[in-house]
Amino acid sequence: MNPPGIQRLFDRYNDAFLARDAKRIAACYHVPCMTIRADGSFHIFESGTEIERFFATVSETYHEEGMRIFEMRDVEVRMIGSESALVSMERLMKRADDTIIRNWRQSYNLLKQNDEWVFLLSTYLAHPNNADHRTGDCRRFPLRQCLFSGSGWRPTRPLSGYNNAFLVWARCSFAGSGRRPAGNTRSRRPLLL
Repeated sequence: MNPPGIQRLFDRYNDAFLARDAKRIAACYHVPCMTIRADGSFHIFESGTEIERFFATVSETYHEEGMRIFEMRDVEVRMIGSESALVSMERLMKRADDTIIRNWRQSYNLLKQNDEWVFLLSTYLAHPNNADHRTGDCRRFPLRQCLFSGSGWRPTRPLSGYNNAFLVWARCSFAGSGRRPAGNTRSRRPLLL
């Protein structure tokens, strides 16, 4: 991966997931950030504690399902200016004997923050074989750019200096009443464009 800092981010992230270390997983994310899951739900996190709590459950679930290897294939990196990037890949969740439990496409929007790369948005996409790995239905969550209708949430920190298109979810999609979301996550269906 290019630049090398992006590879370091994914190495730290994968190692933290395998160790089920939610604190180290959370350190890989920007605050605020968002993740879109396989079921189409999305979750907005406004603190490191919220990120830790969420990924403690996810990493523990993956471990209980037998994950001992967290592999990346077909990695594509698209730089968006000098301080943002889009990274897409196939994720493989494997057992210790190298058999695949499941695989999926995933994209990450990254920001460079204090000379380190962090995740701003993680999007779990359709299964590489054009089907959702849970249902076999590729139409439910197709490979498209997602924007969301929302509650008027805006970031609490200034995000100026980053590519405006890169932050469309934070700047435009949640424009509205100016209210912040109640609670630490949102589970709402995305508006697929």
